[in-house]
Amino acid sequence: MTDVARILAADRAHVWHPYTPMDEWRARHDPLVVVRAEGPWLELASGERLFDSNGSWWVSTLGHNHPRLVAALRAPGARALSLLARGHHPRVGGAARRGGLAAVAPRKLDQVFYSDDGSTAVEAAVKMTVQYHAQSAPRAGKEEDAVPRALDGAFHGETIGATSLGGVEVFRRPFASVLFDCVHVPSPADDVGGCAPSWALAFDAIAELCEQRRDELAGIVLEPLVQGAAGMRFYPPAYLRAVRDPLRLSTTCS
Repeated sequence: MTDVARILAADRAHVWHPYTPMDEWRARHDPLVVVRAEGPWLELASGERLFDSNGSWWVSTLGHNHPRLVAALRAPGARALSLLARGHHPRVGGAARRGGLAAVAPRKLDQVFYSDDGSTAVEAAVKMTVQYHAQSAPRAGKEEDAVPRALDGAFHGETIGATSLGGVEVFRRPFASVLFDCVHVPSPADDVGGCAPSWALAFDAIAELCEQRRDELAGIVLEPLVQGAAGMRFYPPAYLRAVRDPLRLSTTCS
């Protein structure tokens, strides 16, 4: 039987919940004590069942206790050493399969860099773009000029680099003194009116910025098709295809 009182006492003493004003929380609230999770359902110590409609804050996108994931984690060799100068069959095979899927991109993407969560994946991607920018002629050695682009209303994670890319001011403001520069462009999810589709006007804005600051462009970071933290704002695939198209942007940015 779950000792709910002990769990709640330990939670009050030791746990700092994300996005939570803890003094107020501890004074007025107790957390939900989850004892089991299956698919989209959470079972509480009280016996209640809750539908986990946001996938535990977008983390469990395939549901809890997914049988294929559990089997993969229990399989021999699932736990491996670092990939630093080491090969590991499941990861190498997974990289090859993902490389094949990415071959449909305008430029073939056949290299896979593994990361353990979304924020660190974004951090690694930003470092790659800055390094590429610095090593690409005619701007070799100019990494200090590298500036990424992101959308207004963007959210890319909780680490400092990912927060720098973010376009939600309430998340950025407390850490403004340590964030790097990022140029934010209009979101294709904004309804700006006019005869042209909103995404086309947003694309014109990013293309114009590329022309104005072409030497500083290190990369464009997007939440594909939906901006979650900005209020589940959707935009059409046509914008994403246009930004990925090397001919459309290179005509402006080359």
